[in-house]
Amino acid sequence: MRIFSLIFSSSLVFIIPFAFVFAEPRQDLVWTAQNDGISGSSIVGIAVDPSATSTVYALTAASGLYKSTNGGSPWSVANTGISGAKNIHGGAFFGNLLTMDPNDSATLYAAFGGRVYKTEDGATSWTEINEGISDCFGVDTVVGVAIDPNDANHLIAGRIVSTCTDSYFESTDGGETWNGVRPDGAIANDSWIFAFDP
Repeated sequence: MRIFSLIFSSSLVFIIPFAFVFAEPRQDLVWTAQNDGISGSSIVGIAVDPSATSTVYALTAASGLYKSTNGGSPWSVANTGISGAKNIHGGAFFGNLLTMDPNDSATLYAAFGGRVYKTEDGATSWTEINEGISDCFGVDTVVGVAIDPNDANHLIAGRIVSTCTDSYFESTDGGETWNGVRPDGAIANDSWIFAFDP
């Protein structure tokens, strides 16, 4: 079994193999499938609200986001405001696919169809935030967003791209605007996973 994510909350452990969500109460070793309401797509990311650990978000490879307020049983579609494709550009093998603001658990970022979306109301609705993000030969290529733990308005959006203008995009205003970044002397190429030094 290939494991894409392993997430701990105060009462449950969530594990994501290739296509399903399993949850285990921390006191025993019995895994239970928690997929009621999720259909038709592999799970590629998961986030648990640290202030209300029964609230869980599951990102799929091709059908957007699902939310549970009962520890993963059941799940409900949470794609309001996401226009067009609900897929993760380039597949499911990249980092920062679903990112929760460490200071505000109702704020999350995800890239659907290669474009960045933000929710500030716990996935009740999503807003596209791509001002300043360029495509590559007509294809939107963002795969995920990293949040600076010391400044939640400072974001990096990674992309899958070869030989285009920018290697990645940076925002200092919570994603309202972005600037392309290409390190000196570097050929713009894939920048899948980012992490900030805390």
